[in-house]
Amino acid sequence: MDVFTLASRYLRTRVIAWVSLLFIAFGVWANVVVNAVFDGFRERILNHIRAVQSDLTILIPDYRGYDHSAAVRRLLANEMTDRGGPIAALAPRLADHGLVAFVHSDGRYDYQRKAFANLIGVDWKAESAVVPLGAMIRSLKPEDERLRVREEDLDDPFANRAVPGVLIGTSMARKLKLRRGDELDLVTAELSPSTEERFVTSNRRFMLVGCFDSGNEEYDVQNVYVAREEF
Repeated sequence: MDVFTLASRYLRTRVIAWVSLLFIAFGVWANVVVNAVFDGFRERILNHIRAVQSDLTILIPDYRGYDHSAAVRRLLANEMTDRGGPIAALAPRLADHGLVAFVHSDGRYDYQRKAFANLIGVDWKAESAVVPLGAMIRSLKPEDERLRVREEDLDDPFANRAVPGVLIGTSMARKLKLRRGDELDLVTAELSPSTEERFVTSNRRFMLVGCFDSGNEEYDVQNVYVAREEF
């Protein structure tokens, strides 16, 4: 008696066998579906995280008085791809925390339209080689068209401007009800070198040149890009 004959006889005479077979099939199907969904979900999360973060970040607490980016580049020169290494690109950043405040045309602040933000000073061309800023700008939804960087400025949105430019996430722009061309003040503070009990504030005027959409709501609502030399 072969295996198939024995199996068919067993299934015909025992209802519990059909029930067991059905539940096993359902369990396998559910497992396949769940794995497929979570694989896609995991890939989407990783793509969004990697879209705004480099593979390696070197944090240096104080940049004043020394060109750390040049020193890091010298140390890692042999690791760059043009010398056969694994590092494709390097980009210097300056980072601080501050306040973004909308400014009316007459110079008045709108205290309902302000937000705390991470301020990031970048070299546009170097940063674009590490983080796909151009793709993040082009990925804006149709309803955010008023926030899109002009096509002629995509090579470097910060270049050749009488008022320094600022680039923010679409989530922050919606929160503050902004349009391209609006003026913003970026306010930062640090301890005075003379005493640790008082703060020295810095207030700079910028113009919104456009927005980016990384696909990561948390990143878009709290990060602001400016030119490194304007930091």
